[in-house]
Amino acid sequence: KRKHQEFIDPTINEALRRAGFRWPNIDALAVTVGPGLAPALEVGIAKIRELAKEYKKPVIAVNHMEGHLLSSFACNSRGQGAFSKIRWQFPILGLLVSGGHTQLVLMNGFSQYQLLGETLDDAAGECFDKVAKMLGLGYPGGPIISELAKTGKPIFDLPIAMANSGDLNFSFSGLKTACLYKLQKLGVVVDKPAFAPRASTGKQFYCDFAVSFEKVLVESLMIKLKKAIEQYQ
Repeated sequence: KRKHQEFIDPTINEALRRAGFRWPNIDALAVTVGPGLAPALEVGIAKIRELAKEYKKPVIAVNHMEGHLLSSFACNSRGQGAFSKIRWQFPILGLLVSGGHTQLVLMNGFSQYQLLGETLDDAAGECFDKVAKMLGLGYPGGPIISELAKTGKPIFDLPIAMANSGDLNFSFSGLKTACLYKLQKLGVVVDKPAFAPRASTGKQFYCDFAVSFEKVLVESLMIKLKKAIEQYQ
């Protein structure tokens, strides 16, 4: 929470600078109201109330996950964006893989959403972080594991949960547990800092384990995404 409070003003000022706007040019203020971590949300909501009162601007409450979906429609100052060069129409299928959420959403129109599937336990991002912690790689785990995976070989067998479940839900707690058991079976000291002096495993081991884990997690996402495309195309 303290870090959010420390950086929120510089972040707002930098956003205005990059956009080339001043407060008189702003029509309304938007703020994420959830889902998310309460301390972070509290800082944002408190700041937006302060700014709305100071500059007399209306406030728009934004759902965190809807914000992820709609970011695909955003364009830069040159009118360039993900959808700017393609012809598109509803319905649109969205796969949301953020730090704490994993969802498949059918977008039938703006503000018209159908939740097709979601994780029943850990989110994909949480699984990355927890496996990185087991390997002693630090936080956040996603970028570290993905970087190591670039030079690894997928030599470790890990399970894909709910591949044949018949629905569009995800599960990643089983993969996390399988990684723990695999590491213990290999004699790796869990949570020990990676690449420590006299470590029993060299860097290539971490690269191989990282790509094995990442490959299985991404494959589990793709299985459900392909199934959703088949059902709703």
